[in-house]
Amino acid sequence: MARTRKTPPPAAKAPLRLHEWFELFDLSDQEVASRLGVTPPTVNRWINGERQVKPHVQARIATMLGISPEALWRSPTPEDIAGIISRSVADPAGPKSLPPEIISHILKRH
Repeated sequence: MARTRKTPPPAAKAPLRLHEWFELFDLSDQEVASRLGVTPPTVNRWINGERQVKPHVQARIATMLGISPEALWRSPTPEDIAGIISRSVADPAGPKSLPPEIISHILKRH
């Protein structure tokens, strides 16, 4: 009889760092849900690790934040923050630029 390999439970996998990224951008569950077309409880479940975020949704979240999908798996680094701010300053009307109030929020926290 062949053995089947069990997939580890979601809790055993490294968690996405959504809370840290959403907090960096001063985004509430409601705002994230509205931008992604899901409900706030769904966003809360993602943050708490109660529900896995599908890869295509991870890509949408990363695009919304102007970061790579891989960055969602780690805490924001000073290099991430510098890149986010410099893109916004270099091209304020660009697709990855942030509103001034978000830049101000990021600078106050870091």
